[in-house]
Amino acid sequence: MTVNTLPFADAGNDVSRCSNDSGVTIGTTTVAGMSYVWSPTSGLSSSTIAQPVASPAATTNYTVTVTNMATGCTATDVVLVSVTTHQRRLYQTTGLCAIRATFS
Repeated sequence: MTVNTLPFADAGNDVSRCSNDSGVTIGTTTVAGMSYVWSPTSGLSSSTIAQPVASPAATTNYTVTVTNMATGCTATDVVLVSVTTHQRRLYQTTGLCAIRATFS
């Protein structure tokens, strides 16, 4: 009997982005012999690479399934990409959108 170890799946740390910013890279570096499938595919630059760029229109949980192509063993992980819809100024604060206040 052969017992195969599971592959390592790492979708990355949860991240926040402003709705009018460019996307954020999720996942980790490619490991030879592994295949990657992300779900949902909406808002991703590719659903079959280790580190796609995520640009969802709304807050989304992305799940990556990593498969060891030699053994067929799989592992999954989830990352939350939170989207904030505030307008931004010419600068950003770390991890948050800068809010433009309107006074009457």
